[in-house]
Amino acid sequence: MLKKTLILFITVTALHFSQTSIDSIYKSISSLEDSARARILLDETWKRRSNEPLVAIHLGKEALKIYKSLGNKEGIARTNNYIGIVYTNIGAIEVAFEFYKEALKSAEEADSQIQIAYSYNNLGEIFRTKNNVVSATEYIQRAIQIFDSIKDKKGLAYCYVNLGRLYNSQDDFKKALEFFEKARIIAVELNLEDMHGRILLSIARIAQRNGDYDKAEKTFFTLETLYKQTDYLKGIAGVWRGLGELSYNKKNYNEALDYLLKAFDLNKKIYNAEGEVNSLNSIAKVYLALNNIKTGERYLSLALQKARGIYSSSLIANTYKTYYELYKLSGRLDSALVYHEKYYTLKDSIVTKEEIIKMGELESLIKIEKAEKEKEIIQKELENQTKQRNYLIIIAILSVILAIILLIRYFDKKKISEELKSINIVKDKFFRIIAHDLREPFSATFTALGLLKDQYDDLSESEKKEAIAMIGGLIKKDFDLLENLLLWAKNQRNEIAFKPNILKLKPIIAKIIQLIETNLDRKNISVHNELDEGFEIFADDQMLNTILRNIIFNAVKFTNPNGTIKINGEVSTEYCIIKISDNGVGMDKDTIKDLFALDKKTVSKGTAGESGSGLGMILVKEFIDRHKGTISIESEPGAGTTVIISFPKKS
Repeated sequence: MLKKTLILFITVTALHFSQTSIDSIYKSISSLEDSARARILLDETWKRRSNEPLVAIHLGKEALKIYKSLGNKEGIARTNNYIGIVYTNIGAIEVAFEFYKEALKSAEEADSQIQIAYSYNNLGEIFRTKNNVVSATEYIQRAIQIFDSIKDKKGLAYCYVNLGRLYNSQDDFKKALEFFEKARIIAVELNLEDMHGRILLSIARIAQRNGDYDKAEKTFFTLETLYKQTDYLKGIAGVWRGLGELSYNKKNYNEALDYLLKAFDLNKKIYNAEGEVNSLNSIAKVYLALNNIKTGERYLSLALQKARGIYSSSLIANTYKTYYELYKLSGRLDSALVYHEKYYTLKDSIVTKEEIIKMGELESLIKIEKAEKEKEIIQKELENQTKQRNYLIIIAILSVILAIILLIRYFDKKKISEELKSINIVKDKFFRIIAHDLREPFSATFTALGLLKDQYDDLSESEKKEAIAMIGGLIKKDFDLLENLLLWAKNQRNEIAFKPNILKLKPIIAKIIQLIETNLDRKNISVHNELDEGFEIFADDQMLNTILRNIIFNAVKFTNPNGTIKINGEVSTEYCIIKISDNGVGMDKDTIKDLFALDKKTVSKGTAGESGSGLGMILVKEFIDRHKGTISIESEPGAGTTVIISFPKKS
């Protein structure tokens, strides 16, 4: 019931906290992505955990909603831990406990070792507050083991702080100081000013309890200045309580009341329930010293009510003890006896656990864990020695293989480099040949145009037409050469799409023959297209036209007047074969060998004086290669030529 009342109180009170501050944060992150918004909300939750706990809870819960919508388990774990810390600060221990359990669950699902460790440490702090020393020790030790394994010094520092608090609550100040000092060294090393300040406050309180008032007072004043500079309200409240208790020890009761009342008001403002209870107890003791029993009793009543509300056994026990002292001093021995019995009944359950600590159980647990860990390390080292030997053998084998691979790659690169060098040399020769072939017809064209221009008025109409026809032929030759050159260049860059289809061959050849009818008539050459109407071939339409056009043009070029060209085809198991034969001048083996070479000029004049660049047959070879086909030439000088091209059948 108290737990529900506390949650309801926090929820209702939260409606009245700084809405302007929250709205300002929401406005600044409204345009960001969900993950960025959640991260900023979480950072703000941590910053405000002490001074504005209710704002921190609100922002933390908004961040939690976002991380849940994103399915970010690690983010959910971290947020639950942060919210739990805020609830711990305001004394809502049971609520904090639930958030820490949820944090641990999400961290385990995400396999986030760092959040698992923080969850263990936070749960250990809850058990410490409840005076469950064994559970507190167990959880903090689990956290230490993980933080140690992942080399997280900051996490270790938080664990050492909690262990220091655990020893301090059992009045083992020596051990408490040892762990606080360990935490302090890490805080200084990592420049964790916030943590360092809190550790110094704990050390100052131990100095006060040990009777070293000068050291305690000096530290409190130093921390008061530091906390005011950083606006750490919880720390300021803690310092004021410490200074108040020091003044009480020195019997400066009015000064003590001034500090303690300020500490109580500030703790109340920031919802620090534990600080409120401690301040109320100390105020009651001052009034008791002033013999103002009634006022002291009123403050004790408030302290007991608050301590019960946050389920803190140690705070309840301390309040019972103060009640006992108050009633004893006032002469109400029956009431004093009741609270004396309550104090020791509750204290007995704590004393049992105190004895565990005083017997060095906590230290033993840590040593046992460490010994087991060292044992595991030794076993792993033995296993690793065997593995290392095997690894060395494997590494040696891999090194040999790698050396072989590198050697092969070196020779491959050298071979490729030499091939590229050779290709570049071939292409340079090729472009020189092409440049020469382009220059010759252009030069002839310019010369013919110059003559036509200069002698235009002296020429007859028939001579003019003849000159224009000649110039047209020269331009056509240049155009054909440039078109072939453009096709070749595009093919080199793979810019010509290759889209093979089933094509009927006879109509394609018929169209090519129509294009050269003028040349055929001029040389009186007959072409016999002996292909069947149904003869089909699997090829790219544009490339096939270029292949056949160049081969047939060459056949016409090198066939004597009144000659014959035959085109026929056949189908084998795997290929469609086309044969183009002429009874022209033929060629020798050396010419055939150099016909498809870029760096060789194999151009000869045709039977009617036709010239060419030789680029056409290079294109033919490359386009046939694109089809994974073959080309071969059968020829002898004076006995004509047969060009045989084969295309794979469609699979």
